[in-house]
Amino acid sequence: MTDDAPPDRPERDPAEAWAAAAAAPATSPPELCANCLRTLKPGATFCGGCGVRRIVPPSAGLGDVKMVITFFVSSLAVAAVWMIYARFSENEFATDLGATLTLGVLTLGFAVKYRPLIIEPAREVGFGPLGYLAILVASVPIVLLVSGYANGLNGWFGIHMPGELAAFDGRHWFWPVLMLVVLPPLEEELAFRGLIFGGLRRSFTVNESFIVSSFAFAILHLSVPTLVTHFPLGLYFCWLRARSGSLWPSVVAHACHNLGVTILAWT
Repeated sequence: MTDDAPPDRPERDPAEAWAAAAAAPATSPPELCANCLRTLKPGATFCGGCGVRRIVPPSAGLGDVKMVITFFVSSLAVAAVWMIYARFSENEFATDLGATLTLGVLTLGFAVKYRPLIIEPAREVGFGPLGYLAILVASVPIVLLVSGYANGLNGWFGIHMPGELAAFDGRHWFWPVLMLVVLPPLEEELAFRGLIFGGLRRSFTVNESFIVSSFAFAILHLSVPTLVTHFPLGLYFCWLRARSGSLWPSVVAHACHNLGVTILAWT
């Protein structure tokens, strides 16, 4: 052996080598979409390229679906209780105020508990000034269509739909603005486009989440005639939520719609 030869290395204990190999992070090839062969992101439920659902364990996303069901059933129960209360009370203002505050507290409680569904879309602005201007412009024909439908029901079939301002007769204009234009868009968008749409999106496709959350939005208003208007409204708000990645465009669109309906009721 020459002087510059490397010294003999001690043999490594086989048990120690096996333990080190087991502790090392395993490297696996990237998972590909079975439909378009694009690389899937780790933990993704759907392919970002073609939208095909990924094969996932049966328990994946189940907790979010249970949350959505629990939250919606709780909201429906609260709305039903206040509707029953309205049957025995002649104070429509107290009924509307109580229902708005109760549903708001319930929604905030779920939003705090399941805040990962809310934080990211609440941070994003969504659209630029032109996008929000387009939402404002689009609200005009939408309000006219909804109001025309309501007036048509009243005239054609004799179905009486109570006016939006009936509960605020003799009260300051602050109350209808707060309880029609400000609070409902915030509460309902947080509920349906935040918690429900966000929870469903982890287990269902975009279209499935659109349909289910929009149908739930229409049902919660507890009125058969409004199913015709609120289901497409829910689809529109969901599209804004998905297109922008933010809650704020749907909040603004919802507020613009309610403001337009309120202005028509005033005039």
